Formats: sequence, structure tokens, C-alpha cells
Amino acid sequence: MNNLTRYSLYFLLLTLQVAASSIAIQTMGVNKFLLENGVVEICQIICLALTAVVLWFAGKYSGNFGNLYSVMVLCPIAAFIRENDHILDTYIFDGAWQVLVVVTCVYLVYIIVRNSRAIGREFTLFTRTQPFICFILGFFFVFAWARIIGQQNLWQAMLQEMHHRNIGRFIEEVLEFLGYTIMLIGAVECLYLARKKQENVAEICN
Repeated sequence: MNNLTRYSLYFLLLTLQVAASSIAIQTMGVNKFLLENGVVEICQIICLALTAVVLWFAGKYSGNFGNLYSVMVLCPIAAFIRENDHILDTYIFDGAWQVLVVVTCVYLVYIIVRNSRAIGREFTLFTRTQPFICFILGFFFVFAWARIIGQQNLWQAMLQEMHHRNIGRFIEEVLEFLGYTIMLIGAVECLYLARKKQENVAEICN
């Protein structure tokens, strides 16, 4: 698949996501849309699960970034646990998600410390690839722009008496979903590069 086709599919995916969010909130209303087990939360969870799976396969096939991908795959797993906080706290015990996230982060740090040189070398090379841009962009969508633009105080100052608390929540959730989707695209690009590298090696050997 050539670059133009892939990028067109990515653009179409992001466009459909925004359009689907708009249609969903008009159809079911903002309250149902923003429920803990609502549409946007379920979509975020699916997106994070797919990102983790794709990164795992990318690490399996990649010879250049295997150590780095073993660290990166833990990031969507931690976010996946965080997005399921309500379920974990309800059906396991209160604070279960926090324990699981801490365990995941400790294991992540352990891998980094154990393979620090290899991971540092791989990360330097990874910053020169296209997937790196997707992950950085997705990271800022989720952890910066969604938090800043989704602030209730910001929207209250802008809309004043017309302000509604769900406006900020809607913006924050949609931007998070958009960021997770961009990260998924980055993971797909990682797998694509890994498979392409493997095919090139196979052609040389043949």
C-alpha cells in the first residue's frame, strides 16, 4: 500500500470519527453520550486496546525497535486501565485501577532501567520516523489540549450565563478520543514499517 492511500485512509478515519461523534451527540443527547459506559468511553477503550495489540505485533516483527515497542505498549495498557476505572472500582475494589496503573508503570520503569542503552539508541532512531510524529501529536491531544480546552472555567468565561458544564466535558472527551485514534494510527505505522523492513530483508536473502 503506497503512502497516499494510507494517509487518505487515516484522514478518512479521523473525519468519520468527528462526524460520528457529532451525529451521536445529536441522536442520543449529551448526557448519554458522556456516560461512564457511553459511546465515547467504549470507543476510547477499543482504540486503546487496538493500539496495544498493534504495538505488540510491531515489536514482534521489528528488529530495530523491539525494546522500545516493549515499553511503548505499556502506555496504552495503562491508559486502558485508567479508562476502565469505574468498572474496576465497582466490580473488584475501590482504587483497583490505581493499583494496576502503578504496577504497570513500575514494570515500565523496570524495563527502561534494564535496557536503558538499547532503548535510548532505539528512541533516537525512532524520533526520525513518521510514527513518532503521530504519537507526539496524539499525546498532546490527550494530555495537553484536551485538558486545557476542556476546562470548565475557560468555557464559563467564554459563554458566561450561557455556559453548560457538559460543553467542556464533550470537548475534552472528543479530543481524547481523537488523540487515542492518532496514537492508533502511529501504532499501525509502526507495524507497517516493521513488516516492510522484514519484507525487504527477505527479498535481499532471496
